[in-house]
This record gives sequence, C-alpha cells and structure tokens, in this order.
Amino acid sequence: PVQEELRAETPVAWEAVVKKRRARALQKAKLQTETEVFRVPEDDRRCPQCGGSDLKAVGKGAESTIYDYRPARLVAIRQLQETLSCPCGEHVVRAPTPTKWKDKSRYSVNFVASVITGKCADSIPLYRMEKQFQRLGVPISRSTLTDMFHGAAEVLEPLSRRLLEKVCEAEVVHADETSLKVQADGRNGFVWTFRTTWPQPLIAYKFAPTRSGETPKQLLGGTSGALVVDGYSGYNVVTDVDGRARVA
Repeated sequence: PVQEELRAETPVAWEAVVKKRRARALQKAKLQTETEVFRVPEDDRRCPQCGGSDLKAVGKGAESTIYDYRPARLVAIRQLQETLSCPCGEHVVRAPTPTKWKDKSRYSVNFVASVITGKCADSIPLYRMEKQFQRLGVPISRSTLTDMFHGAAEVLEPLSRRLLEKVCEAEVVHADETSLKVQADGRNGFVWTFRTTWPQPLIAYKFAPTRSGETPKQLLGGTSGALVVDGYSGYNVVTDVDGRARVA
C-alpha cells in the first residue's frame, strides 16, 4: 500500500528510484562471483521425528549474498630483457621493454593512475597515500608521490588542453566555478568547470588563482552558442554583444 501511494503521488520520483535500483543491480551483477557451500553438520543429518538418516536435498538450498572486500595489493614486476650475441662478436641485441610513462620511472601507469584517482576523485591527500602504500609493503615518500602527480600532469597536459577545446566548441556549454584552498598565504584558488552534454558528454576543469572573468574569456572568448551559468558577473565578458547567449 505504501509503495502504491508513493507511485500515485510522485510517479516521476518513483521511476527514478526504480531506475537507480536497476542500475545498481546491473553493476553488482558484473562482480566476480564465488560460491561457498555450507553443509549440514553430521549431528544434524538425522530426522528427530523418525530417526531416519537418509535426508534428501531440497532444491539447491537456501541462497543469500554477502559482499566481501579484498584489499588492494602491489606487485613487484621483474623485467628481464633477453640479450643475444652473435658468435662473431660484432653484434649484441637486447629485447625492448614497454615504453614507460616517464623515463627511468619505477612505477607503472596503473600505479600513477591510482594516485591520480585517489587524490582527484576520492580526495585522499598524498600524505595519507604514503601511509597506505607503507602498509601494503611499498615504502614511497610523499615527495616522490608529489613528483609523480605533477609529472603525470605534464604528460597529460595536451589531452587536457584538447578536452577544453572540445567542450568550448560545443553549441551549449554549462559552466561554474568553486573555491579551492591552496598553500599560498591561506588564500583560495578557483576550479572552473566547463561541461557539455551534446554531441557527447564532456567535463573539463581549469584551475585559476582568482575568480576574475579572465578564465572564461580565455576559453570561451570568440565562441558562439549558449552558456548555461548563474548570475555571476565574471561570465559577462563572454555573454556580451556578439558573444554567447546567457541562459539560466
């Protein structure tokens, strides 16, 4: 009755709940599955009414699901390069290894990606990651993690730049900015977010030390279309005459 009442009063909200539950179910269905079989103890494999011990299975048994957490693990990969030499003594050849993301780096791209994801997506400070890696058996200093993080930013800079270009080429752009504390005299910087949903969903970020309109001017100046923003005057520079149309 309660569910029927909810459906009647808030059909849109109920549909959203059902959609969310289905999405979660599909996500869980992709998990690796293991089966544990629990057998009835020997002392209980006898009927207390007739004393018979020839008990038969009822279907496949009662089934339930629990979700287990397997801690992440780090693996040290020894890379052995085959080396061959010619009997003539004039030629030696060595097998190549996969290209590293950075020269002489001892950490794989998977390792670097986990650091970036931890800091940017999960808001885990590098000093906490330092402790986590220590527990996992790989002592790595915070300074090394910092160098790794900034080194990856340099490698990915062309991709980030192209992403901003793609977003700003879209006819409809959503934009917003939010403050971010920085280690400089207790001041705040700002992360500007630029998003588009068509022809494909893209999100790009741009950090700036101030909230001035210089950032949207650099990225959206000279472009046409619509700009979905709030009432902040910093966007006026790209929504004036011959600029983008400002929509709420």
